[in-house]
Order: sequence, then C-alpha cells, then structure tokens
Amino acid sequence: RFPDVRFVVDHTCLQHKAASIEGVYAQWLRLIELARRPNVWMKVSYFPEAAAQFEGYPFPTSQLRFRELVDAVGTQRLMWGSNFTPLTLRCSYAHALRFVTEACSFLGAEDRLAILGGNFARDFSPKANP
Repeated sequence: RFPDVRFVVDHTCLQHKAASIEGVYAQWLRLIELARRPNVWMKVSYFPEAAAQFEGYPFPTSQLRFRELVDAVGTQRLMWGSNFTPLTLRCSYAHALRFVTEACSFLGAEDRLAILGGNFARDFSPKANP
C-alpha cells in the first residue's frame, strides 16, 4: 500500500526465545517474501545472537539461512548493526561481526562492505535523502 515508504525489518524477524533452532526461523519463508519487496531493507546482524543458544560460532544454520536470503534478494538492501549491548548476553561482539566478515564465505568483499555500512550510507544518509 505504501511503495514510497522504506521499511527496515529489525533482527530479521528471528525469534531469540524459541525452543529450538527451527523455532528461531519459524517465520523464515514469510520473511523472504517480505524481503523481496523493493521498499524493504533487512537488518541482518541478529543471526548469531538468535542462534547462539543452539549452536556456536560459526553458526552453521544461520549461515544457511543468510545465504538463502542473499540468494533470494541480493545484498543491496541488507544492513548490519551491532545490537550492542544486548548482543553480549548471547554471543560476543567479535563473533557477531566475524559471522559476516569471515564465516559467511559466500559473501564477496564488495557485498561485505555494502552490508557493513555501504548500503546504509547510500540509502539512509542525509545526502541520499535531501
């Protein structure tokens, strides 16, 4: 209904209070459908934090899901955010960042730069929105 309004989906709709790793991704197919809309951006920094109670670094299930998201919509509307300090209740800041910079080897260098700040600067900075 509002194609000119940009939406940012925080935490990629992952459920950190789930009873299983499958529960973390209970809304995954709906999220992919939403992410395909041209006015929707996804904050993708929550993967490690949501999965940490079920698996440790490098968070293999989260890698698979992240790759599914990238394969479905590309990287141009994905953004990383630190979620610091709540993040540290579940996993380390280093692991959360390394999830994108190292563990997700399917991301190229340009994709990483885009996700880690380039997309936000391009689409949400004052210069991008006069």
